[in-house]
Amino acid sequence: MSIIDRRHVLVGLSASGREDALRKVAGLLRSTDCVKESFTDAVLAREEVYPTGLNLKYNAIAMPHTDPQHVNRPGIALVKLDKPVEFWHMGGSGELVQAEMIFMMAITDPEEQINNLKKVMQVFLDADLVAKFRNARDADELYALGKQYFE
Repeated sequence: MSIIDRRHVLVGLSASGREDALRKVAGLLRSTDCVKESFTDAVLAREEVYPTGLNLKYNAIAMPHTDPQHVNRPGIALVKLDKPVEFWHMGGSGELVQAEMIFMMAITDPEEQINNLKKVMQVFLDADLVAKFRNARDADELYALGKQYFE
């Protein structure tokens, strides 16, 4: 089964802030039963303790996730926001990140989580690939990029 599901991809998500964005993105995963009912609250709670924002060389993203017991099957939600949303920087530096995209991971295997993090980091350290993701006009285009680079 594919980890990238077209139903989990969205371009132009409007969110009033971090919590709203996390709830909406988790809702994509929940809508297909990829995650359990407990997933959204678990992601929100984890984000408060272990922030997931990343300021990368060419853009800023957030990679929220939570523990495997809240997941029914692996998946990744790929969401391009209509305007950046503030996240705290991963690693607890106290720095704010203006995330343009959210990659929410529903992971059942910690090793898989590490591999997915590596894939995303490799893509977003490449200026040409960042431009492709940033310029995706619609969810179909973003989905195609996700399939190409994250699977």
